[in-house]
Amino acid sequence: MVLVSSGERTNGTGMLRRKDCPVPRFLISKREFAFVNTNGLLPVFFRLNIIKHLSPKIHTAFGNHDASPALVTQYLEYFMLAKTYYSFDFENIHFVTIDTNAPLDFNSEQFKFVKTDLEKASSNKSINWIIPFFHIPAYTTPSGERIGTLNPTEHATVTSFETLRNIYQPLFDKYGINIVLQAHAHNYQRTYPISHNPSNPSSPIIRNTNNNTYYKTAGEIFLTVGTGGRDLHEFVGGKPPYVVTEQDMQHGFLSLKFADNGLTVTGGFFPNDKTNAIDEFAVLK
Repeated sequence: MVLVSSGERTNGTGMLRRKDCPVPRFLISKREFAFVNTNGLLPVFFRLNIIKHLSPKIHTAFGNHDASPALVTQYLEYFMLAKTYYSFDFENIHFVTIDTNAPLDFNSEQFKFVKTDLEKASSNKSINWIIPFFHIPAYTTPSGERIGTLNPTEHATVTSFETLRNIYQPLFDKYGINIVLQAHAHNYQRTYPISHNPSNPSSPIIRNTNNNTYYKTAGEIFLTVGTGGRDLHEFVGGKPPYVVTEQDMQHGFLSLKFADNGLTVTGGFFPNDKTNAIDEFAVLK
């Protein structure tokens, strides 16, 4: 089982304190380990010490509060990484993380890395799933902090990151990716399987309109899991037609379970204080 959590505090680790939660093989974190409060940044060593017992299982994507050179250096050393974008295999799953703070254009070193990495992974017959993960979302329902908890440093509404979407989703389409993990918006969202629409990029092509089960489908399901930490972001715009479900009231985590010799993945979003998932879906190869 893979657990997915993102946030700017540690509420997401509550999932591991639950007696009904199986021990995950590893965790995907798209969180920021430095977060802002009224007194500035809490010391990073304090934040990293909190997750010390989990760090061997954590694979992280860099968040927007992690972009300073000093923090990047500290995180690279702590997580034993050479760069802020990287990839790894877990059984028949290939993960690749994109650093949304770094240059993303076609001439960037990151784009060249991701393109080459996806080409290699897609030609590997032992890999059934390729899962990109990153911080700022390629697709999202607009959302922002509730007025009662508004942080003076973060007034902006979270919207879709057009550069990321327009440059990298065509690669996702080309290499048969089905699941994409993202964050930054402090809520939970799941899209239908969608493909890039070059004639109107903000209106992706919906490949399958079933609400929960997808068999040999084209397109990617974009999962926003920003419910692991700070106060949740309230939706401030209408739900786009490509979004199946969304919620902005409960902290929680996403569980991904792989079965049938790795050919089926079942996802479930679990609020921290509930034993049953409030959203479930399955993708079958």
